[in-house]
Amino acid sequence: MSPGGTDGGRRSQLRWYRYYFGRALELLGLVLVSAAMVVFFGTSEMRPMLAVTGAGGFVFFLGWLLARKNPELG
Repeated sequence: MSPGGTDGGRRSQLRWYRYYFGRALELLGLVLVSAAMVVFFGTSEMRPMLAVTGAGGFVFFLGWLLARKNPELG
């Protein structure tokens, strides 16, 4: 523990940073999946669309893992 008792406040701040970074990753994942649907709509190539959609899903999942615990609730 650091002098002055600021360790708890710093830990709380890091939880909030992790939470909002996770939320940002979730949004990025949703944007990637949406962009894949729009960009590859009507094309005959499925592999690039599946790759971008899979990447978006993976980014969303990573964000969900980081943001699933709300720091406000403890």
